[in-house]
Order: sequence, then C-alpha cells, then structure tokens
Amino acid sequence: MKNIFKRSLCLLTAILILCASASAAAPQEALDIPEISPRYAYIRDTEADLEITGGLANCSASVSAPTSSYDVELTVELQQNRSGWDTIKTWTDSGTRYVSAYDYRVKATATVYNSSGREIESATFYSYTESY
Repeated sequence: MKNIFKRSLCLLTAILILCASASAAAPQEALDIPEISPRYAYIRDTEADLEITGGLANCSASVSAPTSSYDVELTVELQQNRSGWDTIKTWTDSGTRYVSAYDYRVKATATVYNSSGREIESATFYSYTESY
C-alpha cells in the first residue's frame, strides 16, 4: 500500500512540474495582450466644472490641442437629471443659469479640426454631479 501511495505522489509531482514548465514557456504572442495606445491624439487637458451657489450654476469647460495649427471647437451643456439627463442650456465655453432642486452636471464636447477644416478628433467629457 505504501508503494502505491509513493508512486502516485511521484506521478502527481511529475505532472505538476510538466504543467508548470509548459505554461512558463508559452510565447508572448500566444497570451493575446492588447497594445496600449493613447486615447486621444490631439485633445489634451480636458476639464468640465460645475459649481452651484445660491441656485446659480456656474458652468465651464476647457480643452487644449498640442499646437495652434488646429482649431478646437468647444460646446458646454448644462444638464439636468429628472428621469434622465436633459440639456437645459448650451454655451460655447462657459455660462451661468439659475437652477432648481435637481441633480446637474456639465457635459462638454471638444472637436478638433485640421488646417483644411476637416474634423480629426472629438471627445465628450463631464463634470461631477452637483445637487441643489
């Protein structure tokens, strides 16, 4: 009985060693690791802000492009959440509006155009939600 146990233990150990060495030797290509790439090539430093004081919502957003040879169009929207997010006011960079008792956020959309006026990139980003 002891011999059967020893043989089984040796066989199990050999199988575990083979399995461990086979997985360690797997080529990197077979692991299917995705490449890391930047999310945006032209849009840099996005920020959307919302501050509500005394019922007045101050809304702003900013974005930058790597060089001045690109045109950046920025749209800022104040959104109100009743049973979903609805835009209640839109500006081109910042603005204010009086609000009532709901949740609010700023939605900003930046679009980058090359020197020919062709759109080359677009991004949408949000502020934190504020309640009033």
